[in-house]
Amino acid sequence: MTAPFKTCMLIDDNYIDSFITRRVLESSNFAENIIVRQSPMEAIESLKSGSVNPDVIF
Repeated sequence: MTAPFKTCMLIDDNYIDSFITRRVLESSNFAENIIVRQSPMEAIESLKSGSVNPDVIF
């Protein structure tokens, strides 16, 4: 089964929450790539620089 999305960005400053969410997304084959950022500013910088081009952001 192919993933419905290519890239998903997960933004969460809590390590445990982001770990669990990432595992759920991976086990459900939600996206080919799951990128985790620890803060909104880090996520914005990734988006501005163009290093990440997510289809979905949580």
